[in-house]
Amino acid sequence: MTDTAEKPLMDKEEFDSYIVEKYPDIFRDRRADKTKTLMCWGFDIQAGWYTLVDELCQDLDAIQKATGIEIIAVQVKEKFGRLCFYISINYHNEDTDFSDSWYRIIYARIEKAGQKSGMTCEKCGETWTATLRRGSWLHTLCDEHAEGRPAFDKEEATGCEMS
Repeated sequence: MTDTAEKPLMDKEEFDSYIVEKYPDIFRDRRADKTKTLMCWGFDIQAGWYTLVDELCQDLDAIQKATGIEIIAVQVKEKFGRLCFYISINYHNEDTDFSDSWYRIIYARIEKAGQKSGMTCEKCGETWTATLRRGSWLHTLCDEHAEGRPAFDKEEATGCEMS
């Protein structure tokens, strides 16, 4: 089991306060109007992914501080059993050389968190048996939290082999 599964997980409100306080620049629009951001609705993920979001934000915050690039969360949610972390990027520092490589680095780090979420139980953070499960929605769940939902078979769903 992962560290997350072995200790009590925060509830949604505790996580919201914790992550917004820890990364105020990334979540500066958390309480902004819905015409400006979808962060006004909060974090649409379960406790098992809180650590993934924290680790991602730690990396994004370091990039932000090292480069002067503003990385602002626009929406954080689960979609098709994966973490989706949408951002807005602004660059204002004329003293630092900036190139598209920073965009690639930032989005590669977000993609890495998304990939990791596909192997991490949304409810508890367990990574040994977590897999995409079918139901009315697709979710990444461990055996304990699957509640009888079968694993999602990509080949069966599409009728073709997936590589």
